[in-house]
Amino acid sequence: MRIGVFDSGIGGLTVLKELRKYHKDQEYIYFGDTKNLPYGTKSKEELFEVVCKVIDFLISKDVKIIFIACGTVSSTIYQELCNKYSVPIVSIIDATIAELKRQEIKDVAILATPATINSHVFKKKLADVNVLEISCSKFVPIIENKIDSKFKKLYVEQYLKDVKKERIKHVVLGCTHYPLLETDIKAYLGEVNCYNMGTILAYSTYLKPAKEGLEVYFSHNYEGLNEKANTILEEKINILEQEI
Repeated sequence: MRIGVFDSGIGGLTVLKELRKYHKDQEYIYFGDTKNLPYGTKSKEELFEVVCKVIDFLISKDVKIIFIACGTVSSTIYQELCNKYSVPIVSIIDATIAELKRQEIKDVAILATPATINSHVFKKKLADVNVLEISCSKFVPIIENKIDSKFKKLYVEQYLKDVKKERIKHVVLGCTHYPLLETDIKAYLGEVNCYNMGTILAYSTYLKPAKEGLEVYFSHNYEGLNEKANTILEEKINILEQEI
């Protein structure tokens, strides 16, 4: 089955990696919209416009299901996308919320983009849980090299100081870019459980085995992108640049 996976950039590759780990026998089409990142600071109207172009491209590649490898899109315009398209679309957030409920977590910190935090999707759906919401607007630009990485430690400490102060031991990486900062997050917070939404989505999803394949597209192939993608996926891939 041809499966579409998309994100604003390289973050969604962390989801693709997990999907391919648990469901190797599938044909994946990945699209990273690096030309329009970050998604987390866009209005719902702006986001809907650019995301529809991405989905239209994936549909043109004959995908049969689409996984939103983006917390921002899943938390803000998921229902609107489902209403517009007939192809099945899967949210990255729903599986994580179900897993937190299954584990009966009582205290959790949600690290996410401004758009996801402003939607309060985790707080609304985890009514019996103490949810600390933290907007981490600089993380995606750091990961995508829009901000010098020398500021990474500064922003990690700035954003996570309340998590450390309140001694919260469960942390949701509510943007698919954030697993790329997991080592830095744990270095600052110490012993915490970090929830990778891509991992949860992958192991909680059933996909009937099919033929294997992979195509990776980005709307802007900037310098160093190929190397980053190879590092995340732990294999050498060929990146295709695609305007939308």
